[in-house]
Amino acid sequence: MRRARSRFAPIFVALALSLVHGVRPILAQGRDATIAGPDTVSFRSGALTLRGIIYRPVSPGRHLTILFNHGSGTDYTREIAAVGPKYARLGYVFFAPARRGQWLSEATGQYIVDSLDAIEKLKGEAARDPLLVALMKGPQLDDVRAARDFIVTQPFVDPRRVVAAGNSFGGIVTVFASANLDGLYAAVDFAGAAQTWSGAPTLQAAMTDAVKHARVPVFFGQAENDYDLTPSRVMAAAMSAARRPNQIRIFPPFGTSTPEGHSFGYFGGATWGPVVAEFLAHLPEVR
Repeated sequence: MRRARSRFAPIFVALALSLVHGVRPILAQGRDATIAGPDTVSFRSGALTLRGIIYRPVSPGRHLTILFNHGSGTDYTREIAAVGPKYARLGYVFFAPARRGQWLSEATGQYIVDSLDAIEKLKGEAARDPLLVALMKGPQLDDVRAARDFIVTQPFVDPRRVVAAGNSFGGIVTVFASANLDGLYAAVDFAGAAQTWSGAPTLQAAMTDAVKHARVPVFFGQAENDYDLTPSRVMAAAMSAARRPNQIRIFPPFGTSTPEGHSFGYFGGATWGPVVAEFLAHLPEVR
């Protein structure tokens, strides 16, 4: 069971933002006076209307923005309520788009895990791996691209400093974004493929190839008690061999179980926050 680590009591206040595509405020938890949100937004990805959550500093100006990609679950309300304020308190805009078929966008298409389960039932377990790669490099990445195109139109966002980030499946699509998405500043991958790597040779090859061609520096982070630390280690080594700037950090165990370790990218902000902030503050020096 994962634990949210909020230092602030819930405050039942809704703030309104005036965004191009419209914002509907929702009840905020764990807020303080230095940040605004959570606020829901709608944006287009092709023919689909997707939704997402924004937290941001209340200070004026344009800010570095974290485009945060969620994992493979169906509901990320609790996780985003934990990680969003952590990034916003570091001075960043935080935008968590819900990809097609999941969470806030569940009505827009088939849930990705249902697609993977269906192909496995039809063609066997080996068919799951190449479909995952096709979906992550195709429609899932399309949604991340659409989210990036939306968020840079907002007046509080510095369009030159948008960082793709994510946990688990969100880490996978973040890796693909690092090599294929224009207009990124950096990428932060927490636990990408930690649950799938060992049985997914197609995914291994695709992610390793992506980081060799990454257009931006990439940070790889995992808690020591995550499912598998191999993905971060292999990709960091591949980037270094290709002379691509990167940083890897294996943090101490988080919580008391492997699932808790895997959720470190959501709930472990008190530990990883200063490290990620340092990475983002010194990107030209990252090796």
